[in-house]
Amino acid sequence: MAIRVDIEPFDKTEKRDVLIRKLERNGPTLPLVGRDTQIKLISKDVLVNSQDKTMIGVLCSARGMGRTTLLKAIVDPENFGVSFNSPTLDKARAVGRLAVVDLCSHLCMMFGGCLVDGVEFKSKVCIEEKLNIQDVDNAFRQWIRLTNAAYEVNSDAKPIILLDGIRAFMMRSKNDSSNTYLMEAVKQLENRCHIIAAGSRDCNLLSVNDDVNFVAFNIPLTVWSIQDIYEDGVNYLTFKNCRDQWPKSFEDFVNNRHLLSLFYQTLQVPGLVRFAIYAFIETSSIPDAFSSFENKLKQWYRDAWHAGRNYSDHEIVHMLFVCASGYRVTLHDCIPGTDILVSDLAGEALLFHCRDDK
Repeated sequence: MAIRVDIEPFDKTEKRDVLIRKLERNGPTLPLVGRDTQIKLISKDVLVNSQDKTMIGVLCSARGMGRTTLLKAIVDPENFGVSFNSPTLDKARAVGRLAVVDLCSHLCMMFGGCLVDGVEFKSKVCIEEKLNIQDVDNAFRQWIRLTNAAYEVNSDAKPIILLDGIRAFMMRSKNDSSNTYLMEAVKQLENRCHIIAAGSRDCNLLSVNDDVNFVAFNIPLTVWSIQDIYEDGVNYLTFKNCRDQWPKSFEDFVNNRHLLSLFYQTLQVPGLVRFAIYAFIETSSIPDAFSSFENKLKQWYRDAWHAGRNYSDHEIVHMLFVCASGYRVTLHDCIPGTDILVSDLAGEALLFHCRDDK
Protein backbone atom coordinates (compact mmCIF):
# COMPACT_ATOMS: atom_id res chain seq x y z
CA MET A 1 0.00 0.00 0.00
CA ALA A 2 1.41 3.37 -1.06
CA ILE A 3 1.85 5.94 1.67
CA ARG A 4 0.76 9.44 0.57
CA VAL A 5 3.02 12.28 1.63
CA ASP A 6 1.18 15.58 1.94
CA ILE A 7 2.60 18.36 -0.21
CA GLU A 8 2.78 21.91 1.14
CA PRO A 9 1.18 24.92 -0.58
CA PHE A 10 3.62 27.39 -2.14
CA ASP A 11 4.69 30.10 0.32
CA LYS A 12 5.11 33.34 -1.64
CA THR A 13 6.84 35.01 1.34
CA GLU A 14 9.70 32.50 1.17
CA LYS A 15 12.63 33.87 -0.81
CA ARG A 16 13.67 31.38 -3.49
CA ASP A 17 17.05 32.43 -4.88
CA VAL A 18 17.33 29.43 -7.18
CA LEU A 19 17.89 31.16 -10.51
CA ILE A 20 21.35 32.48 -9.70
CA ARG A 21 22.65 28.93 -9.18
CA LYS A 22 21.78 27.95 -12.74
CA LEU A 23 24.10 30.54 -14.26
CA GLU A 24 27.75 29.61 -14.70
CA ARG A 25 29.83 29.77 -11.53
CA ASN A 26 32.39 32.52 -12.11
CA GLY A 27 33.52 33.75 -8.73
CA PRO A 28 32.03 35.31 -5.59
CA THR A 29 29.11 37.73 -5.63
CA LEU A 30 30.72 41.16 -5.41
CA PRO A 31 29.41 44.66 -6.16
CA LEU A 32 29.20 45.13 -9.92
CA VAL A 33 31.65 47.74 -11.20
CA GLY A 34 32.15 49.45 -14.54
CA ARG A 35 28.73 48.67 -15.95
CA ASP A 36 26.73 51.88 -15.43
CA THR A 37 26.33 52.40 -19.19
CA GLN A 38 25.01 48.88 -19.71
CA ILE A 39 22.60 49.16 -16.76
CA LYS A 40 21.19 52.40 -18.16
CA LEU A 41 20.82 50.84 -21.60
CA ILE A 42 18.96 47.82 -20.24
CA SER A 43 16.77 50.07 -18.09
CA LYS A 44 16.01 52.57 -20.84
CA ASP A 45 15.98 50.79 -24.17
CA VAL A 46 15.84 47.03 -23.97
CA LEU A 47 13.10 46.15 -21.52
CA VAL A 48 10.58 48.83 -22.40
CA ASN A 49 6.89 48.36 -21.75
CA SER A 50 5.98 46.97 -25.12
CA GLN A 51 3.06 44.60 -25.39
CA ASP A 52 3.20 44.30 -29.17
CA LYS A 53 6.90 43.52 -29.75
CA THR A 54 9.50 41.12 -28.42
CA MET A 55 12.51 43.09 -27.17
CA ILE A 56 15.92 41.38 -27.37
CA GLY A 57 19.05 42.65 -25.66
CA VAL A 58 22.22 41.02 -27.00
CA LEU A 59 25.45 41.01 -24.97
CA CYS A 60 28.21 40.38 -27.53
CA SER A 61 31.80 40.47 -26.33
CA ALA A 62 35.03 38.57 -26.10
CA ARG A 63 35.55 36.01 -23.37
CA GLY A 64 36.21 37.48 -19.94
CA MET A 65 34.24 40.70 -20.39
CA GLY A 66 31.63 39.80 -17.77
CA ARG A 67 28.56 38.70 -19.72
CA THR A 68 27.50 36.06 -17.17
CA THR A 69 28.16 38.42 -14.26
CA LEU A 70 25.85 41.03 -15.77
CA LEU A 71 23.12 38.40 -16.24
CA LYS A 72 23.52 37.45 -12.58
CA ALA A 73 23.13 41.10 -11.59
CA ILE A 74 19.86 41.23 -13.56
CA VAL A 75 18.63 38.19 -11.62
CA ASP A 76 19.81 39.42 -8.22
CA PRO A 77 20.51 43.20 -8.37
CA GLU A 78 20.41 43.69 -4.61
CA ASN A 79 23.34 41.38 -3.90
CA PHE A 80 25.35 42.91 -6.76
CA GLY A 81 24.76 46.43 -5.43
CA VAL A 82 22.98 47.75 -8.52
CA SER A 83 19.53 49.00 -9.44
CA PHE A 84 17.78 48.64 -12.78
CA ASN A 85 15.26 51.42 -13.30
CA SER A 86 13.03 49.09 -15.27
CA PRO A 87 9.40 48.50 -14.24
CA THR A 88 9.22 45.69 -16.81
CA LEU A 89 12.13 43.85 -15.20
CA ASP A 90 10.89 44.50 -11.66
CA LYS A 91 7.37 43.25 -12.44
CA ALA A 92 8.64 40.05 -14.04
CA ARG A 93 11.08 39.32 -11.21
CA ALA A 94 8.41 39.90 -8.55
CA VAL A 95 6.10 37.17 -9.84
CA GLY A 96 8.49 34.45 -10.99
CA ARG A 97 8.63 35.41 -14.66
CA LEU A 98 12.38 35.79 -14.98
CA ALA A 99 13.79 32.51 -16.33
CA VAL A 100 17.37 31.31 -16.91
CA VAL A 101 16.55 27.70 -17.87
CA ASP A 102 13.86 25.90 -19.85
CA LEU A 103 10.36 26.64 -18.65
CA CYS A 104 9.63 23.28 -17.05
CA SER A 105 12.88 23.38 -15.07
CA HIS A 106 12.11 26.97 -14.10
CA LEU A 107 8.70 26.07 -12.69
CA CYS A 108 10.12 23.05 -10.87
CA MET A 109 12.90 25.19 -9.38
CA MET A 110 10.37 27.72 -8.06
CA PHE A 111 7.60 25.40 -6.97
CA GLY A 112 9.44 22.12 -6.26
CA GLY A 113 7.73 20.19 -3.45
CA CYS A 114 4.76 22.58 -3.42
CA LEU A 115 1.13 22.59 -4.49
CA VAL A 116 0.20 25.42 -6.88
CA ASP A 117 -3.34 25.80 -8.21
CA GLY A 118 -3.96 22.07 -7.95
CA VAL A 119 -0.64 21.08 -9.53
CA GLU A 120 1.74 19.02 -7.38
CA PHE A 121 5.35 19.85 -8.28
CA LYS A 122 7.02 16.54 -7.47
CA SER A 123 9.07 15.78 -10.59
CA LYS A 124 9.95 17.42 -13.89
CA VAL A 125 8.69 14.46 -15.93
CA CYS A 126 5.25 14.56 -14.30
CA ILE A 127 4.99 18.31 -14.75
CA GLU A 128 5.87 18.12 -18.45
CA GLU A 129 3.10 15.58 -19.00
CA LYS A 130 0.50 17.30 -16.84
CA LEU A 131 0.99 20.82 -18.20
CA ASN A 132 1.73 19.95 -21.86
CA ILE A 133 4.64 22.39 -21.86
CA GLN A 134 5.96 21.15 -25.22
CA ASP A 135 3.38 23.38 -26.92
CA VAL A 136 4.69 26.99 -26.96
CA ASP A 137 1.33 28.74 -26.61
CA ASN A 138 0.21 26.46 -23.80
CA ALA A 139 3.57 26.71 -22.04
CA PHE A 140 3.30 30.48 -21.72
CA ARG A 141 -0.36 30.29 -20.69
CA GLN A 142 0.57 27.84 -17.93
CA TRP A 143 3.48 30.04 -16.84
CA ILE A 144 1.19 33.06 -16.46
CA ARG A 145 -1.56 31.05 -14.78
CA LEU A 146 0.66 29.32 -12.25
CA THR A 147 2.65 32.40 -11.26
CA ASN A 148 -0.55 34.42 -10.82
CA ALA A 149 -1.97 31.67 -8.62
CA ALA A 150 1.23 31.19 -6.61
CA TYR A 151 1.77 34.88 -5.93
CA GLU A 152 -1.97 35.60 -5.56
CA VAL A 153 -1.96 38.33 -8.20
CA ASN A 154 -3.50 39.05 -11.58
CA SER A 155 -0.33 40.32 -13.22
CA ASP A 156 0.18 41.05 -16.90
CA ALA A 157 3.98 41.18 -16.44
CA LYS A 158 5.66 39.98 -19.61
CA PRO A 159 8.07 37.07 -18.98
CA ILE A 160 11.79 37.69 -19.48
CA ILE A 161 14.18 34.93 -20.56
CA LEU A 162 17.93 35.22 -19.91
CA LEU A 163 20.14 33.12 -22.20
CA ASP A 164 23.81 32.50 -21.39
CA GLY A 165 26.34 30.90 -23.74
CA ILE A 166 24.27 31.41 -26.90
CA ARG A 167 27.34 30.58 -29.00
CA ALA A 168 26.32 26.93 -28.63
CA PHE A 169 23.32 27.69 -30.89
CA MET A 170 25.41 29.33 -33.62
CA MET A 171 24.88 26.54 -36.18
CA ARG A 172 22.66 27.23 -39.16
CA SER A 173 19.25 25.59 -38.99
CA LYS A 174 18.60 22.64 -41.28
CA ASN A 175 15.07 23.97 -41.77
CA ASP A 176 16.16 27.46 -42.84
CA SER A 177 19.83 28.06 -43.64
CA SER A 178 19.35 31.84 -43.32
CA ASN A 179 18.65 31.40 -39.59
CA THR A 180 20.60 29.93 -36.71
CA TYR A 181 18.94 27.41 -34.41
CA LEU A 182 18.63 30.15 -31.80
CA MET A 183 16.95 32.57 -34.20
CA GLU A 184 14.56 29.85 -35.28
CA ALA A 185 13.58 29.24 -31.65
CA VAL A 186 13.31 32.95 -30.83
CA LYS A 187 10.88 33.54 -33.69
CA GLN A 188 8.45 31.17 -31.97
CA LEU A 189 8.39 33.51 -28.95
CA GLU A 190 6.94 36.47 -30.84
CA ASN A 191 4.98 38.83 -28.53
CA ARG A 192 5.21 36.36 -25.65
CA CYS A 193 8.29 37.56 -23.76
CA HIS A 194 11.45 39.68 -23.72
CA ILE A 195 14.94 38.17 -24.06
CA ILE A 196 18.45 39.07 -22.91
CA ALA A 197 21.04 36.84 -24.59
CA ALA A 198 24.78 36.68 -23.91
CA GLY A 199 27.48 35.23 -26.13
CA SER A 200 30.72 35.96 -27.93
CA ARG A 201 28.66 36.40 -31.10
CA ASP A 202 25.09 37.52 -31.64
CA CYS A 203 23.99 34.21 -33.27
CA ASN A 204 22.23 36.25 -35.94
CA LEU A 205 19.86 37.77 -33.35
CA LEU A 206 20.50 41.37 -34.38
CA SER A 207 19.11 40.61 -37.83
CA VAL A 208 15.74 40.10 -36.13
CA ASN A 209 15.18 43.85 -36.61
CA ASP A 210 14.10 42.97 -40.15
CA ASP A 211 10.95 41.54 -38.54
CA VAL A 212 8.45 44.21 -37.46
CA ASN A 213 7.44 42.13 -34.42
CA PHE A 214 10.92 42.20 -32.85
CA VAL A 215 13.35 44.89 -31.73
CA ALA A 216 16.95 43.92 -30.91
CA PHE A 217 19.65 46.01 -29.20
CA ASN A 218 23.36 45.37 -28.86
CA ILE A 219 24.61 45.92 -25.31
CA PRO A 220 28.39 46.33 -25.72
CA LEU A 221 30.64 45.37 -22.80
CA THR A 222 33.75 47.53 -22.55
CA VAL A 223 37.01 46.96 -20.72
CA TRP A 224 37.33 48.35 -17.19
CA SER A 225 38.85 51.71 -16.38
CA ILE A 226 41.76 51.91 -13.94
CA GLN A 227 39.28 53.22 -11.35
CA ASP A 228 37.10 50.13 -11.92
CA ILE A 229 40.12 47.87 -11.40
CA TYR A 230 40.93 49.58 -8.11
CA GLU A 231 37.33 49.31 -6.88
CA ASP A 232 37.09 45.63 -7.81
CA GLY A 233 40.32 45.02 -5.91
CA VAL A 234 38.85 46.74 -2.86
CA ASN A 235 35.71 44.62 -3.10
CA TYR A 236 37.53 41.32 -3.57
CA LEU A 237 40.16 41.84 -0.87
CA THR A 238 37.46 43.01 1.55
CA PHE A 239 35.57 39.79 0.75
CA LYS A 240 38.77 37.80 1.48
CA ASN A 241 39.39 39.73 4.72
CA CYS A 242 42.75 41.05 3.53
CA ARG A 243 41.84 44.64 2.64
CA ASP A 244 45.05 45.90 4.25
CA GLN A 245 47.07 44.31 1.41
CA TRP A 246 45.46 46.68 -1.11
CA PRO A 247 46.36 50.38 -1.53
CA LYS A 248 44.33 52.55 0.84
CA SER A 249 43.29 55.02 -1.88
CA PHE A 250 43.00 55.23 -5.65
CA GLU A 251 45.83 57.76 -5.65
CA ASP A 252 48.09 55.28 -3.85
CA PHE A 253 47.11 52.64 -6.42
CA VAL A 254 48.00 54.70 -9.50
CA ASN A 255 51.23 55.86 -7.87
CA ASN A 256 52.35 52.27 -7.26
CA ARG A 257 53.93 51.75 -10.68
CA HIS A 258 54.99 48.17 -9.93
CA LEU A 259 51.46 47.12 -8.96
CA LEU A 260 49.92 49.09 -11.81
CA SER A 261 52.23 47.40 -14.32
CA LEU A 262 50.74 44.03 -13.28
CA PHE A 263 47.23 45.21 -14.13
CA TYR A 264 48.27 46.74 -17.43
CA GLN A 265 49.10 43.18 -18.48
CA THR A 266 45.40 42.35 -18.21
CA LEU A 267 44.46 44.74 -21.05
CA GLN A 268 41.83 45.86 -18.49
CA VAL A 269 39.62 42.88 -19.38
CA PRO A 270 37.52 42.11 -16.24
CA GLY A 271 38.14 38.35 -16.24
CA LEU A 272 41.89 38.84 -16.61
CA VAL A 273 41.88 41.57 -13.95
CA ARG A 274 40.47 38.99 -11.53
CA PHE A 275 43.35 36.65 -12.41
CA ALA A 276 45.79 39.43 -11.57
CA ILE A 277 44.02 40.14 -8.27
CA TYR A 278 44.14 36.44 -7.35
CA ALA A 279 47.85 36.38 -8.23
CA PHE A 280 48.48 39.51 -6.15
CA ILE A 281 46.97 38.16 -2.93
CA GLU A 282 48.50 34.69 -3.38
CA THR A 283 52.09 35.96 -3.58
CA SER A 284 54.36 38.12 -1.47
CA SER A 285 56.04 40.10 -4.25
CA ILE A 286 55.14 41.74 -7.54
CA PRO A 287 57.58 39.54 -9.56
CA ASP A 288 55.93 36.44 -8.07
CA ALA A 289 52.51 37.91 -8.86
CA PHE A 290 53.57 38.38 -12.50
CA SER A 291 54.65 34.75 -12.68
CA SER A 292 51.43 33.51 -11.06
CA PHE A 293 49.31 35.67 -13.38
CA GLU A 294 51.11 34.36 -16.46
CA ASN A 295 50.52 30.77 -15.38
CA LYS A 296 46.80 31.44 -14.80
CA LEU A 297 46.55 33.14 -18.17
CA LYS A 298 48.18 30.25 -20.01
CA GLN A 299 45.80 27.80 -18.41
CA TRP A 300 42.85 30.06 -19.24
CA TYR A 301 43.77 30.16 -22.93
CA ARG A 302 44.22 26.41 -23.04
CA ASP A 303 40.95 25.68 -21.23
CA ALA A 304 39.08 28.05 -23.53
CA TRP A 305 40.03 26.24 -26.71
CA HIS A 306 37.10 23.92 -27.46
CA ALA A 307 38.90 22.09 -30.26
CA GLY A 308 41.47 20.81 -27.79
CA ARG A 309 44.50 22.70 -29.07
CA ASN A 310 47.27 23.00 -26.51
CA TYR A 311 48.83 26.43 -26.95
CA SER A 312 52.54 26.81 -26.44
CA ASP A 313 53.96 29.69 -24.39
CA HIS A 314 55.27 31.10 -27.67
CA GLU A 315 51.80 31.14 -29.24
CA ILE A 316 50.18 32.72 -26.19
CA VAL A 317 52.78 35.50 -26.13
CA HIS A 318 52.05 36.26 -29.78
CA MET A 319 48.30 36.29 -29.18
CA LEU A 320 48.69 38.73 -26.31
CA PHE A 321 50.94 40.90 -28.45
CA VAL A 322 48.23 41.19 -31.11
CA CYS A 323 45.63 42.04 -28.46
CA ALA A 324 47.71 44.64 -26.67
CA SER A 325 49.37 46.38 -29.59
CA GLY A 326 46.41 46.86 -31.90
CA TYR A 327 48.34 45.02 -34.61
CA ARG A 328 46.32 45.22 -37.83
CA VAL A 329 45.17 41.84 -39.09
CA THR A 330 42.27 40.44 -41.09
CA LEU A 331 40.25 37.35 -40.25
CA HIS A 332 42.11 35.46 -42.98
CA ASP A 333 45.55 36.19 -41.48
CA CYS A 334 47.53 34.07 -39.05
CA ILE A 335 48.80 35.39 -35.74
CA PRO A 336 52.37 36.55 -36.52
CA GLY A 337 54.87 33.79 -35.81
CA THR A 338 52.22 31.05 -35.54
CA ASP A 339 49.86 29.04 -37.73
CA ILE A 340 46.82 30.16 -35.70
CA LEU A 341 44.13 31.82 -37.79
CA VAL A 342 42.74 35.09 -36.47
CA SER A 343 39.27 33.87 -37.52
CA ASP A 344 39.60 30.85 -35.21
CA LEU A 345 40.49 33.02 -32.23
CA ALA A 346 37.74 35.51 -32.98
CA GLY A 347 35.28 32.64 -33.17
CA GLU A 348 36.40 31.43 -29.75
CA ALA A 349 36.26 35.02 -28.41
CA LEU A 350 39.90 34.85 -27.36
CA LEU A 351 41.01 38.12 -28.95
CA PHE A 352 40.43 41.45 -27.23
CA HIS A 353 40.33 44.84 -28.85
CA CYS A 354 42.95 47.35 -27.80
CA ARG A 355 41.42 49.94 -25.48
CA ASP A 356 40.64 53.24 -27.23
CA ASP A 357 41.02 56.21 -24.87
CA LYS A 358 40.22 58.86 -27.49
